[in-house]
Order: sequence, then structure tokens, then C-alpha cells
Amino acid sequence: MEESDHHENDHRMLSYKKLSKNYSAEAVTCSIYLLNKSPTFSVKNLVPEEAWSGTKTGVTYLIVFGSVTFAHV
Repeated sequence: MEESDHHENDHRMLSYKKLSKNYSAEAVTCSIYLLNKSPTFSVKNLVPEEAWSGTKTGVTYLIVFGSVTFAHV
């Protein structure tokens, strides 16, 4: 994926959730993280993270981008 595609993805994510451009870095980070958790043609039957780490990964902990969350300290 090209760098311009990442900027397009973060713009879509920000506008959909009605967030300011101050959250651009978080949107790009989220987009790249999700790409690494998604199947690709370059790695058969694995997602990139599984191919790199050698361990099975899950996505049950993911939440919608822009959701209100709380940190337990």
C-alpha cells in the first residue's frame, strides 16, 4: 500500500468519526495495524503478523476507531 493510500485511509476514518486532524497519527497507526492483521496475497494462509512472529494472532479485542475508551490505572 502506498503512503498516499494511508493518508486517504486516515482521512476517511477521521471524517467518518467526525474527528479533527489532530488524530491523524492515530488513524494512520490504526490503519497500518489493521493491514498487518489482514490476509494478503503475498503470504499464503497467514496474515503478515503471523508470518513474521510465527504465532497465531486474534482480533477479538479490537474496537471501532474513535470509540470512547477508558484507561484503568
